[in-house]
Amino acid sequence: MEDKTKALYSMIKRLQDGEDLQAVRQDFVDQFQSVSVHDIIDAEKQLIAKGTAVQEVQRLCDLHSALFHGKTEAEVYREEERVRTPYLIQILKDENLELLKRIKALNNALELDKSEEIEKKLLDLKQLKKHYGKKEELIMPYLYAAGIEGPSQVMWGVDDEILKELSKILRTKAFDPHTIQALLDRMKEMVFKEEKILFPLAIDHMKPEDWLETYADIQEFGYAWLEDVPVWEQGEEWKKEHAYTPESIKISLPNGELSL
Repeated sequence: MEDKTKALYSMIKRLQDGEDLQAVRQDFVDQFQSVSVHDIIDAEKQLIAKGTAVQEVQRLCDLHSALFHGKTEAEVYREEERVRTPYLIQILKDENLELLKRIKALNNALELDKSEEIEKKLLDLKQLKKHYGKKEELIMPYLYAAGIEGPSQVMWGVDDEILKELSKILRTKAFDPHTIQALLDRMKEMVFKEEKILFPLAIDHMKPEDWLETYADIQEFGYAWLEDVPVWEQGEEWKKEHAYTPESIKISLPNGELSL
């Protein structure tokens, strides 16, 4: 990090001294083409922390564009985040984004008092069961094994309450705006708890092999609202070597053995 910070500072000085932007940009590409945008941003934060004016550090934005092939720094940052994030967690985050879109659309339907549209959008929210299933069966057991029980126990109960309340509203067709709004608020609160509490705990305490194990089971639960879900090549390789298949399972009986 110290070397990166020094290199960035020297480039700022060259720009301050009036050196041609293209020449500095080429050196930037040569030195940083294999460096994560996360590390570049961390180095820039170090410069600011050491007293370099923010306006001077912002000069580096002209250099960044040469690395990102037409993408913004924010876009590249998000792409790197996806690569760094465990596959299961990224799937759950994507599902949360889809859920928040649907909550917003349902809020709009409530404001317009469109009963048929409200019912249709509530039915669509039943896919939330797939999301909660993956969270409860593929993350929580590993946290239990690590001795972390509190957040999981609380979330499991709230998940059940949310799904039961959703089923009740659909069964009785009692589309009371206040009741539905209260339910949507609980769903949004659960998204916050997952993103800020559960997912970070899982990333901190689950091992690389744990994520590979979960990958083998994701499809059993299905995906909430997601289409064209990308495969995880490393997970696919692990499945070929480790995942059980019906053909590999034998049932032992007193007089012999049967395949599943």
